[in-house]
Amino acid sequence: MNSRKKLGMRTFSLVHLLYIIALTLLVACSGNPTNNSGNGSGNGNNSGSNSNANRKTTGQSAHDFLSEKTHSRLVIEIQYAEGYKPTQEAIDSLTSFLNRRLNKPDGIKVVMESIADPGKGPYTIDEVDSLEQKNRTQYNSGNTIAAYMLFLDGSSSEDSQNGQVLGEAYLNTSMVFYEKSIMGNSGGFGQPSRAILEATVMRHEFGHNLGLVNAGTPMVVDHEDSNHPHHCNVKSCLMYWSVNTSNVVGNLTGGTIPQLDSQCLTDLRANGGK
Repeated sequence: MNSRKKLGMRTFSLVHLLYIIALTLLVACSGNPTNNSGNGSGNGNNSGSNSNANRKTTGQSAHDFLSEKTHSRLVIEIQYAEGYKPTQEAIDSLTSFLNRRLNKPDGIKVVMESIADPGKGPYTIDEVDSLEQKNRTQYNSGNTIAAYMLFLDGSSSEDSQNGQVLGEAYLNTSMVFYEKSIMGNSGGFGQPSRAILEATVMRHEFGHNLGLVNAGTPMVVDHEDSNHPHHCNVKSCLMYWSVNTSNVVGNLTGGTIPQLDSQCLTDLRANGGK
């Protein structure tokens, strides 16, 4: 706005006076715009937010998730394609898991909404990221750190004859779940319930954003699987490599979600967690 021109007369004419009045009203009404760069439609609740803080490498915000030093509150935004809403049981299981691990004295809140059915599976991570940038509304703001979870109506482009990918953590606060594949691997004979499989994969992917294993949260003792980077070498651990793939299905038929082993727990505590 070209508002810095000096008046060229010593006295104000009526035109000059009207100009100044109009300019004053314009400045008074413009306010301070919310920084929603890349936020899509937004929801009006992110004043002072900065989406750049949510566009970093997986695990880079591990300490911010674990500690209350910068962010004392967590909001989890769950978006899902119509017909692919995660079960409430799985969501409750995730929040219970996080309450045990994170120092968030101001609480953990979940907000959830459906999005238009993308209908484009199998999905590449670039396509997933584009959907996030189009639809996400919750970003880090003040004392709140925001996580984003997207549940899709298709499979992953990374599926292979060795198994289907059920979920991925692809940015520091972003996770995707291939709900169609989760549904196809649960609820049948010899398969775990849908809620158990969802909760297992949700916990596993959030574990990566908590910096496990050796991906933002330093290891106190080396326990990274040399054949599967950023995964635990303990087969019974939640962070074992197969937990986010269809290969885990046979291990969940008893209805028990794998737990973090003692080494992963030690790492989280050393990085600000409980």
